[in-house]
Amino acid sequence: MSEFQSTVPVTGVTQVERQAIETLYRAFSEGKPELLDQAVTSDWQDIPLAPHQAPGRDGMKPLGCFTSRMAAAWA
Repeated sequence: MSEFQSTVPVTGVTQVERQAIETLYRAFSEGKPELLDQAVTSDWQDIPLAPHQAPGRDGMKPLGCFTSRMAAAWA
């Protein structure tokens, strides 16, 4: 755990909401788009869409943001 995470209290969100947020960030940082299935609801919308991107969480999965190079940038 980073120093920031261990010293700054998180308030205003439930444990379930916090877990969803952490899972969403893990999807990017670990390069695992399949984690979107756990992080966001089936009717979630990515606004604005990237050029040629399909709507919903499945539309985000093929984007290049989940490549290992991008995952390294998030780490």
